[in-house]
Amino acid sequence: MASPSGIRAGQAFVELFADDSRLVRGLNAAAKRLKVWGQSVTAAGQKMLTAGMAAVGGLLGSAKVFASMGDTMAKASQRTGPSPAAKTVT
Repeated sequence: MASPSGIRAGQAFVELFADDSRLVRGLNAAAKRLKVWGQSVTAAGQKMLTAGMAAVGGLLGSAKVFASMGDTMAKASQRTGPSPAAKTVT
């Protein structure tokens, strides 16, 4: 036959197990919230990446236009030669 102390120990075990299940439910809820937060951070990062790539594309396009313009001016300068006003000052 079980002694009263054995029954109380069993009762304590059941109470701890019930508290443990609340803890597990709380941890699961926290995990879900963290997962949602992680997804929102990932989405924001993807938007920033897209915006950055668009900005870099625009800058590269501008650089290409300016390089082409500079090349055209350098070739025109070579064809026409230096102007009489372009004298070296010493």
